[in-house]
Amino acid sequence: MNIKQEVADYITAKTAQGKWTTPPLQDALCFLVTEVDEALEAYMRTKPEYVRNDPTKKYDLGKELADVVLMAFVCAQVGGFDIETELAITLSTTRR
Repeated sequence: MNIKQEVADYITAKTAQGKWTTPPLQDALCFLVTEVDEALEAYMRTKPEYVRNDPTKKYDLGKELADVVLMAFVCAQVGGFDIETELAITLSTTRR
């Protein structure tokens, strides 16, 4: 799977449906932070000692983490960064 292309196709499809407006980089980064927050919320809800608000509401940490990755790719796309290349560089430099 070419994730970068899949994200581009996702954005194109959502835009055509009127369900997406491509944000500028700063706003995309803000959305990324909100997705991280949702993942943290899902994680914290796995701890029974932290019952909050509505304990019957279901959270899916895997889905929330996928949303984080999706928004990271969106940030890279709108910022003009090749996230796959950047990730490859990061991984290669950390192995040394």
